[in-house]
Amino acid sequence: MNTYVIGVKVCLEKQHISCQNSKLQLLYYKRNTMAEDRKDREFSNKIKTTLGERSHFLCSNPTCRKMTTGPHTNHDKSLRSGEAAHIYSAKSKIARYNKDLTSEQVRDIKNGIWLCRDCHKLIDHDEKAFPVKLLLQWKNTHENFVKALRSKPNSATLRLIQPTIDEEMKASEILDYLDDRRALHRDFQMEIPSQVFESLQETRKYLVKKKSEVGQSYLSEQVDKILKSIRGFLDTIYDVDINLLKYDKKDSDWIKFENSLSVLRKVIGVIVFEIAEKYSLKIGYELQNIIPEN
Repeated sequence: MNTYVIGVKVCLEKQHISCQNSKLQLLYYKRNTMAEDRKDREFSNKIKTTLGERSHFLCSNPTCRKMTTGPHTNHDKSLRSGEAAHIYSAKSKIARYNKDLTSEQVRDIKNGIWLCRDCHKLIDHDEKAFPVKLLLQWKNTHENFVKALRSKPNSATLRLIQPTIDEEMKASEILDYLDDRRALHRDFQMEIPSQVFESLQETRKYLVKKKSEVGQSYLSEQVDKILKSIRGFLDTIYDVDINLLKYDKKDSDWIKFENSLSVLRKVIGVIVFEIAEKYSLKIGYELQNIIPEN
């Protein structure tokens, strides 16, 4: 092999080694940069503690509010099951990631919410169910809740916590019940007026019972509005023979029935939306058909 060929071979081998080294350096750089980015976007210990303190170390999910601190069997230690969660995620593969945010914005306390471990896991795996707007609402509602707790003496604080939790549970039960009422969302052509009448009478009885269970509160006021709207519908069709009434666009009684039921649905849709917003609840699939778009 002549000197020229040997020289070319050595040169190519050097280029190959140089290329391999460049690839390794690039891979090492990417890995370190990703690690630094993740670390750079995490909350500081001070922010984590502050988020916990601002939430009274209670989960900020209004349907949970689990206590996240407690005693350890070792008297020198305590247990903590709460975590500082990101509202806009710190990692690209986690829900609510926003590539336009800087690391400083992501690790800012404004982007944090205190949750128990279970709720933290839930929100990070279902962005559709737990969007940014909802989590910000949770945080604001919970911090206002904690402020209210701090302004009361101990006995009043306990009384405040229980009704709030009960009220949220009752609100959820009411929305589930209404979601199952076909008279509120079924296509008009499919409606049987006599069945609508019976369904709304049952709904009135149910809501009266629920109203008595929650006492004087925001929820009872909203329930009262629904009861009044149902009463208004029944009063409007009092002179219509619903047992003989059938779908007929030319029948004046049917037109009165359909228009009155349409108004009732719109009114209840607005109230349902307000209840869901107040208690951070999901609206059932069927009820979504009567929720106002704006």
